[in-house]
Amino acid sequence: MKKFSVFLLNLPILFALGFYFFADSGKMGINNKSAKIESPPVKSTYFGALIADQKDTSSVDFKIATLKNLDAEYTRWTIVIENWNGRNFTFEKYEDNGIHQLLNINNQEISGKNPPPFVKDTVTYKIELEDILSKYSPAVVVVENEEGNFEYHTGSMQDYINQLRAATTVIKAHNLKGTNGGLSKKPLSFLVYRYYFNRGEFDKATDFGDRCIDEKYIYNLAHPGNSASFEESISKWDSLIQAYRTIPIDYVNIHYYEPFKYRNVKGAADSSKDIKTITPGALQEITDYIYNVTGKKTISNEMGMLNSQPDLVTNMMNECINVHMDYCIWFSGDWPLDGAVALHNADGTPDPCGKAFRDFIISHPH
Repeated sequence: MKKFSVFLLNLPILFALGFYFFADSGKMGINNKSAKIESPPVKSTYFGALIADQKDTSSVDFKIATLKNLDAEYTRWTIVIENWNGRNFTFEKYEDNGIHQLLNINNQEISGKNPPPFVKDTVTYKIELEDILSKYSPAVVVVENEEGNFEYHTGSMQDYINQLRAATTVIKAHNLKGTNGGLSKKPLSFLVYRYYFNRGEFDKATDFGDRCIDEKYIYNLAHPGNSASFEESISKWDSLIQAYRTIPIDYVNIHYYEPFKYRNVKGAADSSKDIKTITPGALQEITDYIYNVTGKKTISNEMGMLNSQPDLVTNMMNECINVHMDYCIWFSGDWPLDGAVALHNADGTPDPCGKAFRDFIISHPH
């Protein structure tokens, strides 16, 4: 009886070993049709907020006070290498006040008007990055911002891949965690659609498109080769995903807003104003796709909402936990052009959505 009990106790171990040796590796590209989607391992989620306004005139003291009002212990900050003079007082002030940072390190200022090129001189770049990381130890180092946004950067995706690979060697030398700049809605949604489509799972592609993608893009997605420029964009974004599988970054970083389908759509705030629930399955499918193709977990250093429904905040935060994201930084700023809305009032106190955000953090302690 004792031997039989020992055998039963070890069944989970035997099953795990069997799964390890015989399960699909999951390391495949967008055109592979055989691998199944898997979910990443479980870990709790750390929530934070980026306190923003369109002119970025808020003082760091105001931002810290607002973060504390939201009960947020994490934020997003940026250090620009071309402006680096040996210290960054905002970074230090956040740390002195117990606010941990997912730190964007950009080589040059990104204004959207004159997009800078990706780094080509990686030798000098690594020396400059080394100087920053020898002084500061952020929770996660984020290399550039929205590398797949062609309005923010010039240069090839290979230039960014080379820059990220160079940055990662410095990040790892300091035992820090690193990630990419952040894949936004078009790269994420188009790649997931094509992932299903290229595997012959046309019903899944159609269903995902109905829930997540503006109808004007569906024809080109469902007819590969119809538009050369469209295919070029998808190929560029796919090259990033393939590179993230081999570059030893710790996470794949995404920028995600709900309701997901309305992001970057004209009049999104008004069209989605009554929506209180998340897009069914969207974040799960995106994070599963990323894990299956790259083997990496997903985080977000920019997540937000397009309307002012407190229930949507709670539902999104629950979903971040459900899909096992380690970090989620909420974009708290009113940006009418993009439809994003803030968690805070003008005086830094939580608005109704901010109260939902704060209450969720309080009710889910680490």
